[in-house]
Amino acid sequence: MSFILLLLSAGATAIITNMLPTMTVFAQTPPTTTPKPIPTDLNATAIRLGDPLLEEKGRITSQKEIGPDKTEYSFSANGTLKGNLNITNIGTFWTISRGDNVTYGHGQGVIMTKDGSQEKANYTFVIIGNTTQEGKPVFCGSSVYNTTASGMLAFLDNLIGIYKGEIDETGNFVSYEWEWK
Repeated sequence: MSFILLLLSAGATAIITNMLPTMTVFAQTPPTTTPKPIPTDLNATAIRLGDPLLEEKGRITSQKEIGPDKTEYSFSANGTLKGNLNITNIGTFWTISRGDNVTYGHGQGVIMTKDGSQEKANYTFVIIGNTTQEGKPVFCGSSVYNTTASGMLAFLDNLIGIYKGEIDETGNFVSYEWEWK
């Protein structure tokens, strides 16, 4: 029997580590003791997003059909990180239509500072898109960043972001991203 575990925090790591011997024994024989309850601080019911980490406006710069219901896109955007750091954002992603106005995608990009310091951070992302009742395309997803930058973009290393955006019929988009803490 195999188990897939999602580690949410350092506290969750300790709890899961403590549970592993019990889980292994349980796979062989029923437990003889009552399992410990999960601490309530791990049962968060809401994520408070606060101010966006990234605000950007951009455009789809190319679009190419690469298979049945599969499309490749490139994009370019300008925006601000933490409200005052001007950046450019370029990348490529692939989408697959799942029907019922739902699209799944994944891709990668690079954020670069505009101040001449040549700092950059790479990221990968997943995306789910759909169309509202009004016919407006919207997308949501998550990003995982990595960088070797030691200056203004250093904080992005190993950061996980969640984002939401809207795109118009001509390929212009606006998106907002928050750090998942």
